[in-house]
Amino acid sequence: MSKRYKIYLIFLILIIFGFILYFKRIAIKEYFINSKKVNLPEEQSVEDISSFKVDLKDDNDKNNSIETIHEPSIQKSDSIESTNLHTETTKQEINLKVPFTIQSPDQKWDGVYKEGCEEASILMVYSFLNNKNITVDSAMKDIGAMINLQNEIFSGHYNLSATTTAYLANKFFGLDSQIVQLKSIEDIKSILSNGNPLILPALGRELHNPNFKSPGPIYHMLVVKGYTKDGAIITNDPGTRKGKDYIYNSDILFNAIADWDYNIGTPNANIKVGIILK
Repeated sequence: MSKRYKIYLIFLILIIFGFILYFKRIAIKEYFINSKKVNLPEEQSVEDISSFKVDLKDDNDKNNSIETIHEPSIQKSDSIESTNLHTETTKQEINLKVPFTIQSPDQKWDGVYKEGCEEASILMVYSFLNNKNITVDSAMKDIGAMINLQNEIFSGHYNLSATTTAYLANKFFGLDSQIVQLKSIEDIKSILSNGNPLILPALGRELHNPNFKSPGPIYHMLVVKGYTKDGAIITNDPGTRKGKDYIYNSDILFNAIADWDYNIGTPNANIKVGIILK
């Protein structure tokens, strides 16, 4: 092999390596961010936060109602409240003790469970509110039962918008809900400061979670449970077995928020909302 050929070969390898680094740059960045040891705030249970938790009030003092949704279209006019989200004082940090489950609790990631992020998110918040633990068996049972309920009332298992997810939580667990508009990451912090875990619908691929099976889900749902003093967002992400206390960069998370839009059949990043269950 001539010296010139070796130089060309090395140059070609460097170009290929450079392209790989460029296209994987966000995943690599997230890997190193999450590889660092993050000192999480001490977890607070629903009993711990009862002393400062108050109900968020609508600006017009209206109650949020979830309408019955019928299949096959599952289309409705989503009514989202304009809500005063901000508490008197946003805490410096908080970490709610939300139990974790992945959406496919047996880790087989097949059948209906591979699309069970909405159901898993509901289950995690319900368990927090009722101070319950989640086991693999209980998660398989509850997520499976929620999917079966959808098959009954919607005649299928579909991507669920925020309002439809809230409706399912009410039908299955009897939970009340509030759908809130999110204008900034500060809105999320205010909700958490008030002791409320927040379920977020999102563009799954825009989360750039390196633990997702490539290329990642188009639509995803997760639970935000806290944040650190330096602004890192603490989540329980059911899309990966490494999702307990998974840390997201605040800008990446907020930009990824997108509710499912039945009118266009895809998540809509212009609709940034979250679900509070009560």
